[in-house]
Amino acid sequence: MYASHHHLPSRKAYKHHYRVSGVSKEKTLHIALTIYGTIVFFIFFFVILVSFSGPNGSRRLPNSVNEQKVFSKITMRKLIKVGGNEDEEWKKELLYKLNQTEISRHQQIVKHHAKEMVKEFVGLRINQISGYRRTLIKNGVKQVAPLFKDGQELEDFKLHYNTCALVSNSGQLLNSRASDEINQAECIIRMNNAPTVNYTQDVGNRTTIRVCSFQAIANVNKDLYAGKEKSDFVFLWGMDNPKRRAWSRLRLRKISNMFPDQKFYTLRNRGEQLAEAVYQSETGIDRDKTNSWLSTGWFTMLLGLHICDELTIYGLVSEDYCRTHNNTKVPYHYYEEQKYDECEMYNQHESQFVQGHRYLTEKSVFHRFAVLFNITFRHPEWDIKNYDYSQLYSPFLKKWKNETKKGR
Repeated sequence: MYASHHHLPSRKAYKHHYRVSGVSKEKTLHIALTIYGTIVFFIFFFVILVSFSGPNGSRRLPNSVNEQKVFSKITMRKLIKVGGNEDEEWKKELLYKLNQTEISRHQQIVKHHAKEMVKEFVGLRINQISGYRRTLIKNGVKQVAPLFKDGQELEDFKLHYNTCALVSNSGQLLNSRASDEINQAECIIRMNNAPTVNYTQDVGNRTTIRVCSFQAIANVNKDLYAGKEKSDFVFLWGMDNPKRRAWSRLRLRKISNMFPDQKFYTLRNRGEQLAEAVYQSETGIDRDKTNSWLSTGWFTMLLGLHICDELTIYGLVSEDYCRTHNNTKVPYHYYEEQKYDECEMYNQHESQFVQGHRYLTEKSVFHRFAVLFNITFRHPEWDIKNYDYSQLYSPFLKKWKNETKKGR
């Protein structure tokens, strides 16, 4: 029933078999290890891809730009090891392709979160605003009352534009004579309380979208929401933050009553969190832990990235402008003569750890966005071609990292 050991092939027979087939034990082992290594590599490749995905296959936002480069660097090391000579032409081509892959992925991530943020801008109707006080009891737990009533169907902003002009509030626009160029854009975006009257030759004479912070809306300028300077749409951010909801309810009801013909959109709290997530992804620091405030320009940039095919930004200086223009004095706002100097304002906020804006840090990220997307800067123009995409120039980031190393 069972074969005897006399019928099993001997060790000598095995050696004869390998000699006849021309395959040595060593070569067989080498082939097996190669196959095994290949399988491990593809499993690792799959794990890296999955690690960049959230629930149900959706993309999660990386903690930093360095995390986005992980796959490219690992893949390149593997291929260089196989390829041998580092000076070969194929390797230069590989480096270019990997860089393009990295940039393409970066584009997708930023675009995705900009899109999701814009979805959180909802049309404002006075009958949709919650009537609750500051807190309510839900399931026995004290909670911050919602800004909008439960069960309300809120309207998303769905318009899209071929060309957009994002007009900053900077004094750089004075004497620019950019009006005709700005007015040619299909959509003109302005921020906070920036006027057009008395400045039309430099900033244009119409407004499609005005983006305002919760602070700017506190002191309502009636001319901006009615009459000649009325916008087609006003976008408000910061109103649904739990810390400000009680105040926001009163303010939103007031402006809705004051300007019934003005179309308002309010950013829900999730949209603000998405904007913060992009900031953390790009800079590698937590906004809240570093006492940093996001500017209205940050929200406006993300809005423009989603709703505009071509985005031209007027009057915004790059992150290195103040280093190369030390003696230049320009008003922080074109409509407030020399109240604040632009570079002094930027440097002051960037150099301290107390609560404040990180204007130069944001501008450095905008420079990176200009590499990724169809963005043009005018008055002044930015050097996009020679920009180092992988690096951010930020005095605040540098100082923060130094202090962190010291354990402070």
